Amino acid sequence: MKDKELAEKLFYSYYTDAKLISDHDTLADIAESVGMNRDESMAVLHDPSKYANEVRSDEATAKQLGITGAPFFVIDRKFAISGAQPTEVFINALNQSSQKVKPISICKKEIL
Repeated sequence: MKDKELAEKLFYSYYTDAKLISDHDTLADIAESVGMNRDESMAVLHDPSKYANEVRSDEATAKQLGITGAPFFVIDRKFAISGAQPTEVFINALNQSSQKVKPISICKKEIL
């Protein structure tokens, strides 16, 4: 996926180049610069409902998992890490995830 590269280009375009990133042509240019299809990008920008079903599905999944904010990480659909946590929380969750099969657990520093 090009999401990381696209995010970086959007931030750079806005904060460094002072581009108007609410402009559809500007967004399509940025998308194209990271290898995305310009015509498809324009189609999505002109039809906000194009991926509405996928977005609603993601929102429903987030609700089922108890996600209420960002950042939020789900590991193997077994462990969830909410908020900014130290590195050891992620390491412990990854280690535990590889060993256990159970419903999702919320991981925080104080319980790992």
